[in-house]
Amino acid sequence: RSINTEKVEAVARVPNGPEVEGMVGLKNYLLEHRKNDIAENILRRLLSYGIGRKLTTHDRFVVGELIEGSAVNDYRLLDMIIAICQSRVFSGTASK
Repeated sequence: RSINTEKVEAVARVPNGPEVEGMVGLKNYLLEHRKNDIAENILRRLLSYGIGRKLTTHDRFVVGELIEGSAVNDYRLLDMIIAICQSRVFSGTASK
């Protein structure tokens, strides 16, 4: 077996953003500048899975409320799951 010892150039520019170097640089960029976007994406996917359907435009207000509430605790996953389970959409009491 041979091991590739060539150095990899892991520098990239994120869309409309700075250059990042390697996985650590990308992680730092995402945590500093895109944390809300990532949390909202996770929340939307969890909510969609939990209610068993795709989200509609009517759900956007609930998503906004949930993401605002999740920001208080730095978007902890457990808090997001609890908030989803307590939401109007999940309990089936959302206005249609």
